[in-house]
Amino acid sequence: MPSTHAYALFSQEPDAVLDAVATIGAELVIIPGGIPEEDFTTRDGLARTADLLNGFAEHAGRYGMRLGYHNHWWEIEPRIDGVHALEALAGLLAPEVFLEIDTYWAAVGGADVPALLDRLGARVLALHVKDGPGVKDRPHTAVGQGVMPVPDFLAAAPDALRIVELDNCDTDLYQALADSHAYLTGLERA
Repeated sequence: MPSTHAYALFSQEPDAVLDAVATIGAELVIIPGGIPEEDFTTRDGLARTADLLNGFAEHAGRYGMRLGYHNHWWEIEPRIDGVHALEALAGLLAPEVFLEIDTYWAAVGGADVPALLDRLGARVLALHVKDGPGVKDRPHTAVGQGVMPVPDFLAAAPDALRIVELDNCDTDLYQALADSHAYLTGLERA
């Protein structure tokens, strides 16, 4: 497993969490939330967030791991200094901190996702690929069965790890995952 979310870094000793991550063999440790949404609305909040993530990254580095951050819509909607809050945060992060861009939430938050991915460049090591109606608080669909221009997202970050994520789904989750896999495999063959 190349990556894992490590929300537990907020509530447990970092060494215990990173030991568990080492057990499963992941080298990419991702913070998937846990930072107050309001911290993405001000420069001071972003500075606090960057300090926190940079500290976790330094700790992960001692384990030979890299730390990343996973976005939602609330890191995209606010603008700081004329750019999406996530982009402003990226400028404050240590170079070794990477981003796992959730393409669906970036689009719902108002980003032109291919342009965002292009601007973030090599900072993006992973993509969460999901699909659905493109609005908050509605169930997701299998990738390829919603409104997201998934091929455009993938083309904008061709070397990023692709991870299917369905936060919630009205259909059978396992069938949606199988359908997502088939769709993405079909894109790779095309």
